[in-house]
Amino acid sequence: MQDSHDSEHVGDLREFLRPISVRKWLITFIVVAATALTYVYTERKPDQYTASTQIFLEASQLDALLYGTAPGQQDDRSIVNQAALLDTRSVAKEVAEQLKLKGDPAALLASVAIVPRSGSDFIGITAAAGTATGAANLANAFARAFITLRAADVRTAIGSAVEATRKELDATNPTEENRGARETLQTRLRRLEVVSSLPSGTAKQVDRAIAPGIRTAPRPRQTALFAFAISLVFSILAAFGLERFDRRMRRVDQIRPAYHAPVLAALPRSSRPGDDTGGLELADEFREVVRGLRTNLQLAQVDDPIRTLLVTSALAGEGKSLLVRNLSLAYQEAGMRVAIIECDLRRPTMAQLMNVAPEPGLTDVLVGDCDLGGAVQAVAVRAASSTAIAVGAGGSANGQAHGLGHLTVLTAGDQPANPPTILGAQRMLNVLATASEHNDIVIIDSPPLLAVADTLPLLAMVDGTIIVARMGVTNRSAARRAVEIIDRVPGANVLGVVANDVPEADLGTAGYGYGYGYTPSQREL
Repeated sequence: MQDSHDSEHVGDLREFLRPISVRKWLITFIVVAATALTYVYTERKPDQYTASTQIFLEASQLDALLYGTAPGQQDDRSIVNQAALLDTRSVAKEVAEQLKLKGDPAALLASVAIVPRSGSDFIGITAAAGTATGAANLANAFARAFITLRAADVRTAIGSAVEATRKELDATNPTEENRGARETLQTRLRRLEVVSSLPSGTAKQVDRAIAPGIRTAPRPRQTALFAFAISLVFSILAAFGLERFDRRMRRVDQIRPAYHAPVLAALPRSSRPGDDTGGLELADEFREVVRGLRTNLQLAQVDDPIRTLLVTSALAGEGKSLLVRNLSLAYQEAGMRVAIIECDLRRPTMAQLMNVAPEPGLTDVLVGDCDLGGAVQAVAVRAASSTAIAVGAGGSANGQAHGLGHLTVLTAGDQPANPPTILGAQRMLNVLATASEHNDIVIIDSPPLLAVADTLPLLAMVDGTIIVARMGVTNRSAARRAVEIIDRVPGANVLGVVANDVPEADLGTAGYGYGYGYTPSQREL
């Protein structure tokens, strides 16, 4: 029980991570591209260095002597105000004059960060420049400019206070009533004179800025690592978003609810559908799944065996013609008499797949230009050597037939003007009846359901129909429309669906084994 629970847990986790697995190359491309481009872009940005210094703000001696404020006694609001004064055009102008810089002095403020230290009497200055020396010089220049301007402001304030106090003292009459006021003014004037004789600076620079040894920016490695993480997250989210809105069926378990029919076989993705030399055979690695499909079809209606089987698909390029070819070989391998009738009159491929002449064909029989016996071509497959012998309508053969069973092919022939009409005629019913009398199974290759209306009259003429759905091509909307079309045809009997081009990772969950596939150049066959 524990093993079963663990297996289900692993299966659920694999299902959850499927969008990542399906689009892993897209995710890889996005992450690699974003990381590389970010690194290159960041590396090409100009170098930037930063240097820092600090200013210590003393309590104003003017306030201490005039109002009795304790030295060093300042609040955070005063520090913040002083920091705001530091970040002004007047300070920037003084810095530009010190460094002999041209241009707008206010532009220097964008290169400097002023940070008041909460709970202390310090203001931090951090300057950025293209060189290490330039950054240190800029930070020190701002500190000097602020100290100079603040000292000048203090001297100006003291001078103004002295002048105002003298005027007030002169305006006060030396009477007995004004005696106390005059003494107070005289005391203030003496204190101001003392202050004016003291050093006027109330700020000083500490921790003078020095040229940094390494650049602050750019940092291509750190930035690229950040880009890697961000792009990875967003590409994974994009993969889940695409999975949510992707209407294509990519898993075998999506087929049954889409077609309302059982899955008869899952044919794996492969690079070779058969013998590359042009011979007709079922390769060993593909044989078992096609045999299993044949068995499923034989067991589908045991009491009333299927004699005529229609193979179709919703869209073009899903591999139905290749399935007809391989399924006919599987029936022939079992010693049965098999006939292939190609009803895809617009895009015939059976002559190429079965290595027979394209004419005469079904069209010639239906219009009366040729009888059925003269249009059918016999193909014998020799199991031992995996070679095939095509026998023409006149009876001439290209070798000795040493095969098992019997296999005949009726190609499409010339394309008629109105395929649906000619395929729905009574003569087509007669062709199917005659073929089923002389064969154990007749397999019909028909056009895609959604491409043209040619398949509609055939659906009611056959004993059963199987639909081919290629993973990654068939979408759920196309499957729904195909089902709607089939449901409107009285007597149509859908036996099931064959999943084609199934990734190897999905075969285990689908419950099917070996199968056949095709090369990219053969996907439209």
